[in-house]
Amino acid sequence: MAFPIEEIPPEAALFRRIHEAQYDAQTGKVSSAAFKQDDMSVNWEKYRNAKDSAEVTSAAVVAITCGDCLGLGQTVKHDPIEPDQPFGPNQAHTEVRGSKKGEISRKLRDLGKLVWVRPPKSAPPA
Repeated sequence: MAFPIEEIPPEAALFRRIHEAQYDAQTGKVSSAAFKQDDMSVNWEKYRNAKDSAEVTSAAVVAITCGDCLGLGQTVKHDPIEPDQPFGPNQAHTEVRGSKKGEISRKLRDLGKLVWVRPPKSAPPA
């Protein structure tokens, strides 16, 4: 079964998981390093919500719109991962493609909205 490739509307939210090393829990700030990959993996809100976009090592999830990415000269391509592929199935998988050197990664960070933060680990019972 092949997932269809779809056009993502400009207003659609794209969820980027943020690794714990790229998130300061004290300040709630995300590092621009989380947005530097030329082929940046995100999840389209149509098929996966913010919480389900997180992984074990994720400290947070940021939402950025497809239109904001396009406005920064990026290409947004729906790129679903099939069940028989590594990390599949993931119908929400999308890539934001293009150089993110310098200002671009900072602008992506600044345009993003923090939409999920991992709950703090509770202290072990005494």
